[in-house]
Amino acid sequence: MDLKLALNKLVNNLEKITPAPDIILGGDFNLPHTDWPEATPSKGASVDEKSMLNIINEMCNNLLLTQVVTGPTHKDGNTLDLVFVNNLALVHNTTAVPVLQSTSHHSIIQISTTYKAHTPFEQTALPKKSGLDALNFFHKDVQWDKLQEKLAAIDWVKNFENKSPDDILTSIYKETYEIAAECVPEKTSAEKKFASKLQQHRKRLVKRRRRITKRLCRVTSPSQANKLHLELLDIEKKLQKSYADADEEMERKAVESIKSNAKFFYTYAKKKAKCKTKIGPLDN
Repeated sequence: MDLKLALNKLVNNLEKITPAPDIILGGDFNLPHTDWPEATPSKGASVDEKSMLNIINEMCNNLLLTQVVTGPTHKDGNTLDLVFVNNLALVHNTTAVPVLQSTSHHSIIQISTTYKAHTPFEQTALPKKSGLDALNFFHKDVQWDKLQEKLAAIDWVKNFENKSPDDILTSIYKETYEIAAECVPEKTSAEKKFASKLQQHRKRLVKRRRRITKRLCRVTSPSQANKLHLELLDIEKKLQKSYADADEEMERKAVESIKSNAKFFYTYAKKKAKCKTKIGPLDN
């Protein structure tokens, strides 16, 4: 069984570390017929589920782990998303944050921890934007042949020689933008305004969601928690609508470009087809 092989490998590697490390292990274990925190199979558990649960219990015994998520994490009321720790003082404020079922049938599990890494993470700056967003690749006057010819003529290997990753990225941005700017018209002010307005709208929603999620960790009243859950779902609906509106606008432009800019239309259609094939079955 794949789970047994993976967990055995994990246990063997962790047992070699001395002194014993702090452990926080989480994921979707998809065991709908299990009672937590007892970690015992409930009515309806299949042979495979019981076998997986035995393997998990064996891991917990070897590493002294305790599973800390006890409430439902799935729309059907099951506890599928689990978090194991070997020190209960490491975590607190376990909260299941609901999401729209059109996004996922699982809640987001938010857990606060007092754990601090011994080695601080390096703060890396976000990469600079390429500038390509300012160009209108839907425009009928895009010179695709010229664009392809100029990009194919670049000796990328020579350009990247003895350069750091950051310098390579800067070089890619510079070369592609300069060539694209010659072959692709700029977006109109109306198009730029639409994109900017949409981006600002999403930023405000995400910021508000972050504030509410923090408040949710502190509330003790069930009625207040329910109110915050409803607010989070409302934010999620608005975010999904913004993405749907953007997709609808993109689709409209792609359809309009069938005759004048067929390459872009087929690129858009291919991209949409790939997105659909990546959607898989949801857990129970």
